[in-house]
Amino acid sequence: MSGEVVEVRKPDSRFKVGDAVFGLGSGTFAEFVAADESELTAKPDSLSFDDAATLGVAAFTAFQALRSNGPLRDGQLVAILGSASGVGSFAVQIAKAWGARVTAVTSTENVELIRSLGADVVVDYRKANFTSTPGRFDLVLDVSGIYSLGALLHVVNRTGLLVVVGTRGGFGRFIQSGIRRRILRQRVRAMVAHCKVEDLAELGNLVVQGKIKPAIDRVYSLSDAPKALAQAELHRARGKLVIHVD
Repeated sequence: MSGEVVEVRKPDSRFKVGDAVFGLGSGTFAEFVAADESELTAKPDSLSFDDAATLGVAAFTAFQALRSNGPLRDGQLVAILGSASGVGSFAVQIAKAWGARVTAVTSTENVELIRSLGADVVVDYRKANFTSTPGRFDLVLDVSGIYSLGALLHVVNRTGLLVVVGTRGGFGRFIQSGIRRRILRQRVRAMVAHCKVEDLAELGNLVVQGKIKPAIDRVYSLSDAPKALAQAELHRARGKLVIHVD
Protein backbone atom coordinates (compact mmCIF):
# COMPACT_ATOMS: atom_id res chain seq x y z
CA MET A 1 0.00 0.00 0.00
CA SER A 2 0.90 3.66 -0.26
CA GLY A 3 -0.71 6.73 1.22
CA GLU A 4 -0.52 9.57 3.73
CA VAL A 5 -0.39 9.12 7.50
CA VAL A 6 -3.59 10.40 9.14
CA GLU A 7 -2.96 9.17 12.69
CA VAL A 8 -0.11 7.73 14.77
CA ARG A 9 -0.51 5.74 17.97
CA LYS A 10 2.94 6.21 19.51
CA PRO A 11 4.44 9.61 20.34
CA ASP A 12 7.90 8.36 19.35
CA SER A 13 6.81 7.11 15.93
CA ARG A 14 9.18 7.58 12.98
CA PHE A 15 6.29 9.22 11.13
CA LYS A 16 3.93 12.12 11.69
CA VAL A 17 0.53 13.01 10.31
CA GLY A 18 0.81 14.08 6.68
CA ASP A 19 3.88 11.96 5.86
CA ALA A 20 3.69 10.02 2.59
CA VAL A 21 4.65 6.38 3.10
CA PHE A 22 4.55 3.00 1.39
CA GLY A 23 4.94 -0.63 2.41
CA LEU A 24 2.59 -3.19 3.93
CA GLY A 25 -0.68 -2.73 5.78
CA SER A 26 -3.65 -4.68 7.12
CA GLY A 27 -6.82 -4.72 5.03
CA THR A 28 -5.45 -2.54 2.27
CA PHE A 29 -8.49 -2.62 -0.03
CA ALA A 30 -9.83 0.36 1.88
CA GLU A 31 -9.77 4.13 2.21
CA PHE A 32 -8.03 3.86 5.60
CA VAL A 33 -5.43 1.22 6.44
CA ALA A 34 -3.78 0.11 9.68
CA ALA A 35 -0.03 -0.43 9.34
CA ASP A 36 2.97 -1.19 11.53
CA GLU A 37 5.72 1.39 11.06
CA SER A 38 8.27 -1.46 10.96
CA GLU A 39 6.80 -2.31 7.54
CA LEU A 40 6.68 1.24 6.16
CA THR A 41 9.18 3.67 4.73
CA ALA A 42 8.97 7.26 3.55
CA LYS A 43 7.80 7.79 -0.03
CA PRO A 44 10.10 10.04 -2.08
CA ASP A 45 8.28 13.08 -3.47
CA SER A 46 8.97 12.09 -7.08
CA LEU A 47 7.59 8.55 -6.60
CA SER A 48 3.89 8.34 -7.47
CA PHE A 49 1.50 6.71 -5.01
CA ASP A 50 0.48 4.12 -7.61
CA ASP A 51 4.10 3.14 -8.34
CA ALA A 52 4.93 3.09 -4.62
CA ALA A 53 1.98 0.78 -3.92
CA THR A 54 3.47 -1.87 -6.21
CA LEU A 55 6.72 -2.06 -4.21
CA GLY A 56 5.33 -4.19 -1.41
CA VAL A 57 5.51 -7.96 -1.60
CA ALA A 58 6.43 -8.53 -5.26
CA ALA A 59 9.28 -6.03 -5.45
CA PHE A 60 11.02 -6.90 -2.20
CA THR A 61 10.57 -10.60 -2.95
CA ALA A 62 12.42 -10.09 -6.25
CA PHE A 63 15.01 -7.93 -4.46
CA GLN A 64 15.72 -10.56 -1.79
CA ALA A 65 15.58 -13.52 -4.20
CA LEU A 66 18.29 -11.96 -6.36
CA ARG A 67 20.55 -11.80 -3.31
CA SER A 68 19.97 -15.43 -2.30
CA ASN A 69 23.42 -16.46 -3.52
CA GLY A 70 25.18 -13.30 -2.35
CA PRO A 71 25.37 -9.88 -4.05
CA LEU A 72 25.16 -9.98 -7.84
CA ARG A 73 28.35 -9.07 -9.68
CA ASP A 74 28.71 -7.37 -13.04
CA GLY A 75 28.31 -9.81 -15.89
CA GLN A 76 26.79 -12.68 -13.90
CA LEU A 77 24.21 -14.69 -15.80
CA VAL A 78 20.71 -14.63 -14.31
CA ALA A 79 17.64 -16.41 -15.64
CA ILE A 80 14.13 -15.38 -14.61
CA LEU A 81 11.18 -17.64 -15.38
CA GLY A 82 7.74 -16.08 -15.12
CA SER A 83 9.32 -12.76 -15.99
CA ALA A 84 6.01 -11.04 -16.79
CA SER A 85 4.65 -11.64 -13.28
CA GLY A 86 4.83 -9.03 -10.56
CA VAL A 87 7.93 -10.59 -9.02
CA GLY A 88 9.45 -11.43 -12.39
CA SER A 89 9.01 -7.97 -13.93
CA PHE A 90 10.79 -6.41 -10.96
CA ALA A 91 13.49 -9.10 -10.92
CA VAL A 92 14.42 -8.45 -14.56
CA GLN A 93 14.94 -4.75 -13.88
CA ILE A 94 16.67 -5.09 -10.52
CA ALA A 95 19.10 -7.69 -11.90
CA LYS A 96 19.95 -5.36 -14.78
CA ALA A 97 20.41 -2.43 -12.38
CA TRP A 98 22.91 -4.59 -10.46
CA GLY A 99 24.90 -5.39 -13.61
CA ALA A 100 23.72 -8.91 -14.43
CA ARG A 101 23.06 -10.28 -17.90
CA VAL A 102 19.44 -11.39 -17.83
CA THR A 103 17.73 -14.18 -19.73
CA ALA A 104 13.97 -13.88 -19.25
CA VAL A 105 11.55 -16.72 -19.97
CA THR A 106 7.95 -15.83 -20.76
CA SER A 107 5.01 -16.58 -23.04
CA THR A 108 4.56 -15.30 -26.58
CA GLU A 109 2.26 -12.41 -25.73
CA ASN A 110 4.70 -10.98 -23.18
CA VAL A 111 7.93 -11.07 -25.20
CA GLU A 112 7.87 -7.38 -26.20
CA LEU A 113 7.01 -6.25 -22.69
CA ILE A 114 9.98 -8.14 -21.24
CA ARG A 115 12.31 -6.76 -23.90
CA SER A 116 11.15 -3.26 -22.95
CA LEU A 117 12.11 -3.98 -19.33
CA GLY A 118 15.71 -4.52 -20.42
CA ALA A 119 16.22 -8.29 -20.59
CA ASP A 120 19.30 -9.22 -22.66
CA VAL A 121 17.72 -12.42 -23.97
CA VAL A 122 14.00 -13.25 -24.04
CA VAL A 123 12.96 -16.90 -24.45
CA ASP A 124 9.42 -17.76 -25.51
CA TYR A 125 8.92 -21.07 -23.70
CA ARG A 126 6.25 -22.07 -26.21
CA LYS A 127 8.83 -21.96 -29.00
CA ALA A 128 12.14 -22.90 -27.37
CA ASN A 129 13.37 -25.19 -24.61
CA PHE A 130 15.10 -22.98 -22.07
CA THR A 131 16.66 -25.97 -20.28
CA SER A 132 18.58 -27.33 -23.26
CA THR A 133 21.93 -25.64 -22.41
CA PRO A 134 23.55 -27.18 -19.27
CA GLY A 135 25.46 -25.41 -16.52
CA ARG A 136 25.08 -21.89 -17.80
CA PHE A 137 23.54 -19.68 -15.10
CA ASP A 138 24.85 -18.24 -11.86
CA LEU A 139 21.30 -17.72 -10.59
CA VAL A 140 17.92 -19.01 -11.76
CA LEU A 141 14.69 -17.53 -10.35
CA ASP A 142 11.64 -19.66 -11.03
CA VAL A 143 8.35 -17.83 -10.56
CA SER A 144 6.56 -19.88 -13.22
CA GLY A 145 6.42 -23.53 -12.17
CA ILE A 146 6.67 -24.51 -15.84
CA TYR A 147 9.75 -26.73 -15.67
CA SER A 148 10.65 -29.46 -13.21
CA LEU A 149 13.26 -28.70 -10.57
CA GLY A 150 15.53 -31.31 -12.14
CA ALA A 151 15.37 -29.57 -15.51
CA LEU A 152 16.12 -26.19 -13.96
CA LEU A 153 19.03 -27.50 -11.90
CA HIS A 154 20.46 -28.74 -15.20
CA VAL A 155 21.10 -25.15 -16.32
CA VAL A 156 22.61 -23.93 -13.01
CA ASN A 157 26.41 -23.83 -12.99
CA ARG A 158 28.63 -25.43 -10.34
CA THR A 159 28.53 -22.46 -7.96
CA GLY A 160 25.09 -21.21 -8.95
CA LEU A 161 21.70 -21.44 -7.27
CA LEU A 162 18.10 -22.19 -8.24
CA VAL A 163 15.58 -20.12 -6.27
CA VAL A 164 11.92 -21.17 -6.29
CA VAL A 165 9.65 -18.16 -5.77
CA GLY A 166 5.97 -18.61 -4.97
CA THR A 167 3.79 -21.69 -5.35
CA ARG A 168 3.09 -21.77 -9.09
CA GLY A 169 3.32 -25.43 -10.06
CA GLY A 170 2.08 -26.49 -6.63
CA PHE A 171 3.18 -26.14 -3.02
CA GLY A 172 4.93 -29.49 -3.40
CA ARG A 173 7.75 -27.71 -5.22
CA PHE A 174 8.59 -25.92 -1.96
CA ILE A 175 8.74 -29.24 -0.13
CA GLN A 176 10.73 -30.86 -2.92
CA SER A 177 13.16 -27.92 -2.89
CA GLY A 178 13.84 -28.49 0.79
CA ILE A 179 14.41 -32.21 0.27
CA ARG A 180 16.78 -31.60 -2.62
CA ARG A 181 18.69 -28.97 -0.64
CA ARG A 182 18.96 -30.74 2.72
CA ILE A 183 19.15 -34.40 1.74
CA LEU A 184 20.54 -34.40 -1.80
CA ARG A 185 22.71 -31.32 -1.19
CA GLN A 186 21.57 -29.73 -4.44
CA ARG A 187 21.83 -25.99 -4.99
CA VAL A 188 18.16 -25.06 -4.73
CA ARG A 189 16.27 -22.86 -2.28
CA ALA A 190 12.60 -22.07 -1.76
CA MET A 191 12.18 -18.33 -1.30
CA VAL A 192 10.28 -16.85 1.64
CA ALA A 193 10.58 -13.07 1.67
CA HIS A 194 10.29 -10.78 4.70
CA CYS A 195 9.49 -7.08 4.67
CA LYS A 196 12.55 -4.98 5.50
CA VAL A 197 12.40 -1.20 5.70
CA GLU A 198 15.86 -0.83 4.16
CA ASP A 199 14.82 -2.93 1.14
CA LEU A 200 11.68 -0.85 0.62
CA ALA A 201 13.75 2.33 0.80
CA GLU A 202 16.28 1.02 -1.73
CA LEU A 203 13.49 -0.01 -4.10
CA GLY A 204 12.00 3.47 -3.88
CA ASN A 205 15.41 4.94 -4.69
CA LEU A 206 15.82 2.64 -7.70
CA VAL A 207 12.51 3.88 -9.11
CA VAL A 208 13.41 7.53 -8.47
CA GLN A 209 16.78 6.98 -10.18
CA GLY A 210 15.01 5.54 -13.22
CA LYS A 211 16.68 2.14 -12.84
CA ILE A 212 13.38 0.30 -12.42
CA LYS A 213 9.85 1.17 -13.48
CA PRO A 214 6.91 -0.78 -12.05
CA ALA A 215 5.09 -2.58 -14.85
CA ILE A 216 1.44 -1.81 -14.13
CA ASP A 217 -1.01 -3.82 -16.21
CA ARG A 218 -4.14 -2.00 -15.04
CA VAL A 219 -5.37 0.42 -12.36
CA TYR A 220 -8.75 -0.36 -10.78
CA SER A 221 -10.99 1.79 -8.63
CA LEU A 222 -11.75 0.55 -5.11
CA SER A 223 -15.29 -0.40 -6.18
CA ASP A 224 -13.76 -2.66 -8.84
CA ALA A 225 -11.59 -4.59 -6.37
CA PRO A 226 -13.50 -7.85 -7.08
CA LYS A 227 -12.62 -7.49 -10.77
CA ALA A 228 -8.96 -6.96 -9.86
CA LEU A 229 -8.98 -10.13 -7.75
CA ALA A 230 -10.64 -12.11 -10.53
CA GLN A 231 -7.96 -10.93 -12.95
CA ALA A 232 -5.18 -11.79 -10.48
CA GLU A 233 -6.55 -15.31 -10.04
CA LEU A 234 -6.14 -15.93 -13.77
CA HIS A 235 -2.34 -15.43 -13.41
CA ARG A 236 -2.33 -13.44 -16.65
CA ALA A 237 -1.53 -9.99 -15.36
CA ARG A 238 1.47 -8.40 -17.06
CA GLY A 239 3.27 -6.98 -14.07
CA LYS A 240 1.14 -5.51 -11.28
CA LEU A 241 -2.52 -4.67 -10.76
CA VAL A 242 -3.21 -1.54 -8.70
CA ILE A 243 -6.32 -0.52 -6.78
CA HIS A 244 -6.50 3.27 -6.63
CA VAL A 245 -8.56 4.99 -3.93
CA ASP A 246 -9.76 8.43 -5.03
